[in-house]
Amino acid sequence: MRPAILAFTLAVTTTALAQTPLTAPPDARFEVATIKPGTPGENSGIRFLASFTQVFTQNTSVTDLLKYAYGLHGDQIISGPEDLMHRGYAINAVVSADTPTKPNADLLKQMLRNLLADRFGLTFHPDTRELPVYVLTADTPHLKPTEQTMPMTTGGYDKGHLFVGNGALRELAAYLQRFVTNRPVLDRTGITGHFDMDIHFTPDDAAADTSATATEYPGLFTAIRQQLGLKLTATKAPAPVIIIDKITDPTAN
Repeated sequence: MRPAILAFTLAVTTTALAQTPLTAPPDARFEVATIKPGTPGENSGIRFLASFTQVFTQNTSVTDLLKYAYGLHGDQIISGPEDLMHRGYAINAVVSADTPTKPNADLLKQMLRNLLADRFGLTFHPDTRELPVYVLTADTPHLKPTEQTMPMTTGGYDKGHLFVGNGALRELAAYLQRFVTNRPVLDRTGITGHFDMDIHFTPDDAAADTSATATEYPGLFTAIRQQLGLKLTATKAPAPVIIIDKITDPTAN
């Protein structure tokens, strides 16, 4: 069984930070968005209607919104008041039926960025820091060209199974750092094109999870090499970061 699908195409406003350039208009905004405090103890998450016309979050922090909208690992977000950055919010945002751009992942990412700027007063500046990272490179690639017809990347993660559909290698890197790794992942494969990619691996914490069936698979590094012909290497390298200049409690609905 495949995990729940999440649309995922990530980027930032400067080319130094971008992993995946967005094609949406930079001034794209939700028609209406309500922001309420999240429910303490509730699982966090970002969900979309299948038509990509509505976004829901539950108990989702500003940090998680930034990671999603800008394609960042948490280590790439610097500064900001600790309490506010990690406070959970429930957001219900609707795309106008009159938008000139067909609703898709890029459009929603741009709208979330503008929501953070408009409602949370977010301003930041980009920089580069040397960080512990994983570098994704080509070993003996055997990648499956995508069979999807939707013009966007999809994917998800569940207990040792990561899948990315219709994704470039930079999207695979973004998925890995979002769901699996404890540090940023930089795509250095040099491979172009879009692929359908599945990785089955044994998570580091599988021994403590009696419901996990992934123990039949190798660890992440071996699985990536065997199943995709790629190599993931731990190192230190210059990585793009954003430094928060200002962020406030959200304005009233």
